[in-house]
Formats: sequence, C-alpha cells, structure tokens
Amino acid sequence: MLKRIISALLLLMTVISSVSAFTMPDKIYVDSKEMDTTQDRFRIHLGHNVWVEANTMYRDESGMFTLESNLIRGMGNGIAKDVKGEYERTWKCPYCYKYWPVGQACQNKDCPSKYK
Repeated sequence: MLKRIISALLLLMTVISSVSAFTMPDKIYVDSKEMDTTQDRFRIHLGHNVWVEANTMYRDESGMFTLESNLIRGMGNGIAKDVKGEYERTWKCPYCYKYWPVGQACQNKDCPSKYK
C-alpha cells in the first residue's frame, strides 16, 4: 500500500514538472559583472567580445536573469534561415567603448582604434 502511494506521488510529481517545463519561459541568468547598461537596454556579454541586448531584467533567489523573449532580435539580412531572425549581436570597441554589429569595423571617427 505504501509503495503504491509513493509511486503515485512520484508519477504526479513527474507529470507536474514536465507540464511546468512546457509553460515556463527560458530564463537566461546573467552575471552582473558581464552586463553593461546603456539607455533603456541591457547588454549581456556572451564571451569573446560578443554582446546581445535585452530590454528587461529580472531578479529571483538565484540571481539576475532575462527571458529569451526579451532578447533583441535582428531584422534579418537574408542570411539567417531562422524565420524569427537571429539575436542582434554586437562587439565593443576596446578604445572608444561603442558597440558595433559583429563583422562591422569601428565607425567612430575620433577613435584611435586599429579595428577600422
């Protein structure tokens, strides 16, 4: 009898967790040291000087996070096969600290950058 109750509870917990996995949006946790705030956007460092933007940040007991739906997507340039478009990725110039689309050189005329 006790085994049946325990197995029924485990089955119920498994069903509840799988249902919540489909309804919960994907959270992307962010280290505050890897984030830059400019104007009304949050820039998140992905590594190798690649950044993505989010328009909203949240905090819970695990730390700061944003939802995948809050990441800014590019308008698409015909290269991306994804219908939604890829995330708008930028790089940060190490001299003038301005952000530019990945693959585009620094366009700041006053910057002493070698990345022109």
